[in-house]
Amino acid sequence: LLAQEAEALLQSRAGIRLAVRAWAHFWARSVKLALLAWFPLLAAWLTTPLLSSVEVPLIVWFGLAADMVALLVLVVLYLYAFPVLALYDVDWYTALRSALILSSRHIRNSLGLLAMGVLFAFAVFYISPGLLFILPAVWGAFIINNCRMVVDEETAEEDE
Repeated sequence: LLAQEAEALLQSRAGIRLAVRAWAHFWARSVKLALLAWFPLLAAWLTTPLLSSVEVPLIVWFGLAADMVALLVLVVLYLYAFPVLALYDVDWYTALRSALILSSRHIRNSLGLLAMGVLFAFAVFYISPGLLFILPAVWGAFIINNCRMVVDEETAEEDE
């Protein structure tokens, strides 16, 4: 979807054929990026049965908090890693490294995109689940344009 949106936002022709080719081209690298979230998700899933006991040790709460922080950091990194992957056709490690640099140097943009995602999730929950057909594409357009903007800023700083 991000590759197709990137082409559409560049005013070029972006049909269903492009989406199918992009899926075949990017799926392996996208899966490698997505697998990074498995460790904190698995750790949280294995820890939740311990919460049903009468007295929960403090270390369990620290572990769950660490899992949630790790997932939040990964979500912020994913806001840049997947667009970098779709826009610049790099390997997954370079996309992750670029995402770390871009998200740390442009904190307000990262928080804004994260807040937009939370707002869209509330809209889906409180207004209508039908918004799931529209809002991911809208959020993706914002994510793609934000990534292009911050990369252009970074390359302009390098040229000076």
